[in-house]
Amino acid sequence: MKWNLNLGKRIQDYRSNPDTELRKELPDLCEFKNELLNSRGVEPLRGIVEFLSAVSALQDRNTVRSLLEAYTHVNYGQHAEVMQKLTDLEARICKAGRNTALNRSRRYEEVSEDLVFLGSALGLPRAISTWNLLKEKQLSGQLARVTEQGVAFTAAKEQAQGFMDCHLSSVIELINWLEEYDRTKK
Repeated sequence: MKWNLNLGKRIQDYRSNPDTELRKELPDLCEFKNELLNSRGVEPLRGIVEFLSAVSALQDRNTVRSLLEAYTHVNYGQHAEVMQKLTDLEARICKAGRNTALNRSRRYEEVSEDLVFLGSALGLPRAISTWNLLKEKQLSGQLARVTEQGVAFTAAKEQAQGFMDCHLSSVIELINWLEEYDRTKK
């Protein structure tokens, strides 16, 4: 009798195809990927805010978590590869989202220049808005590049660029893999 119950559950699970859920969420993931690519193309202090905003919005919607749960519910080994990719994507989003020292916004709160902090490696964590003021002073000649604040400003820009570079390629690679997986399932 137990064997028949498992067979019935497998048949029911087969009918609830998580690939259709992936197909529904894929346009949002592609838009997310484009937002990340766009953030890479702007000045690092503005780009990091756009980057964290995109990541935090996806994290708030729980898109990847819901996809992972849909696959987990019906997995008997046949979805192991896609589940691993979704797990990796979720981990990357968590590492790059609201769970970082850079992003001090709360869930569902808009990420702004006042809530993103850089410079903690130098012991000078400051909001992006403060770094932008230093940038204006540097451009106007009030702050020499060789001063301590000028060096810290340059380091903050490099920190922002490094953070984006660290996460961007792997997230894009994972989303590209999911797109290809979806194409093969059609």
